[in-house]
Amino acid sequence: MEDIITDLQTTQETVQTAAPIAAKPGKLREQLDANHAIIASMDLKLAELELVKADAQRMIDEAGGVEDESVKGMTSNVSIDHRLSVQS
Repeated sequence: MEDIITDLQTTQETVQTAAPIAAKPGKLREQLDANHAIIASMDLKLAELELVKADAQRMIDEAGGVEDESVKGMTSNVSIDHRLSVQS
């Protein structure tokens, strides 16, 4: 889960610091290709995130007690993932 959080944060930074749209057709094509690669990567990461979130929620539900430290950690990570996915 930590890897997914790191990947989402890195992708978010990449998108937020993207270069302005180019005026030259060749450079514009490069930017479009790079953006398509980012979108494809995000689609894969989001699919992985949904699987991890579902597994984490299942484990939290099975654990029953929210007082357990591992449950608190999972709940915190699921919240972080949710905030990152909402910001994107």
